[in-house]
Amino acid sequence: EYAHYACMRMNANSLQAEIAESALIGKVLAAHREHVRRTQADIAAKLGMSQSAYSRLEAGASAISAAPLRAAARAIGSSASSILTSVDEYERQLSQQGVRIVPDKRANPAAVAVGLGVLTALLMSRA
Repeated sequence: EYAHYACMRMNANSLQAEIAESALIGKVLAAHREHVRRTQADIAAKLGMSQSAYSRLEAGASAISAAPLRAAARAIGSSASSILTSVDEYERQLSQQGVRIVPDKRANPAAVAVGLGVLTALLMSRA
């Protein structure tokens, strides 16, 4: 399921962990939602979509555009700029740990556990 979100690229000398940008945005949005103790169903209802469609946004399986990001952020008492500031911070931290953020179309299924594992550890350290 997470196969298209993160990957590892192997070259002659190293193994490069990667995570797709939509997965990073979705995971940060999920962390913000969980922090305020709202369910996916709550947010989905406010956005006029099914819980499963909203779940795909948080999982990074569907890219989120500006309007739904703003609406989801408002529904959790935040702003799109706050969510994106967190995304930028996690991107910096992931980069420091050797994980590269890639456009969604470039993600390769081989390293799902690595890129998402590092992100999950970072998110949990803030909880």
